Amino acid sequence: MEISKEDQAAFDAFDESFKTAPADSSVAVPDGRYTVEIQDMKIGTTKTTKNPKVEWHLRVLAGPYAGKVVTKRNIVTSADNVRFLKSDLHRAGCGIESMKEVGKVEQLVGAVIEVEVKYANGFTNVWIQRRLPDAEAAAALAAGEDTNAEDPLPF
Repeated sequence: MEISKEDQAAFDAFDESFKTAPADSSVAVPDGRYTVEIQDMKIGTTKTTKNPKVEWHLRVLAGPYAGKVVTKRNIVTSADNVRFLKSDLHRAGCGIESMKEVGKVEQLVGAVIEVEVKYANGFTNVWIQRRLPDAEAAAALAAGEDTNAEDPLPF
């Protein structure tokens, strides 16, 4: 593709920033509490060990990391893991009582919850704190509606 010298000069002005910018734009969110919307839930098994797995995709609704997606995984390998999964599901508002009902977790998509994110030993730990009441959730969703809107041009 041909580009004019003038247009190339405009891009060249940002060359140093481009060189030092990470290629992966999925910058992790720092430790802290976040209000998130459950965008997607996936149920399956891990690739290598075939252990049961629930994967949560959580979109941050407000603040400087609004729009970023945090992934939480519950991998079931022990009774402790079952306890953690059940606790997470109940805190998020899905009161299943049996693993036979695990397909119902998809009812959580669209729910607004509060999570705490902490990094330890190279892993991201995501703890579900609570599901927000409907009024609080609506306000959080409204605040996060334009998180993907483009910034107005400075000219």
